[in-house]
Amino acid sequence: MRILLVEDEPELALWLSKSLARHGGFLVDWANDGLVADRRLQVESFDAIVLDLGLPGMDGYTLLKTIRNRDDRTPVIILTARDVLTH
Repeated sequence: MRILLVEDEPELALWLSKSLARHGGFLVDWANDGLVADRRLQVESFDAIVLDLGLPGMDGYTLLKTIRNRDDRTPVIILTARDVLTH
């Protein structure tokens, strides 16, 4: 299973990537910016997306809305350090 991890904190992204690969056998690709993730999602296929909300370039809410408006139905797991969702 191929996952796109969209996370701007390199240490957290590295830890998550290693954990998902080691414990779940997932192939993890990483994007550290919402715009980069959006471009990748337009040309590559993933089985799931792990999405942070606080991203540079394009925030996670906007990225999710953008991909859904394109009718991209890739499952998304939102992973964020925020304690309150505002949208």
